[in-house]
Amino acid sequence: MMRLVIRSWYPVAAGRSPAVRGAAVCVYTSGMTSKPVHTAKVTDRRELHFESADDVLSDLERILLAPSVRTAGNWTVGESLDHVAKLIRFAYDGFPFKAPIAIRLLGRIVRVVAFGKPIPAGLKLRGASEALLPEKGVDRVTGAERLRIQLQRMRGGEKMTQPSPVFGRLTHEQWTTLQLRHAELHLSFLHPEEA
Repeated sequence: MMRLVIRSWYPVAAGRSPAVRGAAVCVYTSGMTSKPVHTAKVTDRRELHFESADDVLSDLERILLAPSVRTAGNWTVGESLDHVAKLIRFAYDGFPFKAPIAIRLLGRIVRVVAFGKPIPAGLKLRGASEALLPEKGVDRVTGAERLRIQLQRMRGGEKMTQPSPVFGRLTHEQWTTLQLRHAELHLSFLHPEEA
């Protein structure tokens, strides 16, 4: 039996079915038949800049309180939130993988040149790094709770000390910057809709 999950909400363009033009339509897919979005080319993203875990928590509350949330990427709302939570958790508790040596060498160059800048969309997680992928089909509330727990650790002053599988050893401040840029990237694909 095929399990159906909500993938996204989108407005119906004028002149197209179904029934009411301009109405919001919920798209259900199995994940097997929908064509993935090339996230590097998505222009329908929110502009976000987080200065602290409190900023991320505020946006998380907007997402949770919205009657619906439209996604512009490939993941559900819950999956996006779960993924952001996983990176924070691994920075505290340790990563279950190491990147290949070529990626680690490149990571050290990127750390010097581009660290702290916005993270580009469209990066693919392959091999051992798939441990960072979200739990498939996780719901919005569960994903939000997982993220809230990790953000509370940040707010509470607990230090992120685990080495990055790509960048190597980072200070807590560098980890915080990376986590905020990472949250900006993934939450930018989520559009909380007004009632």
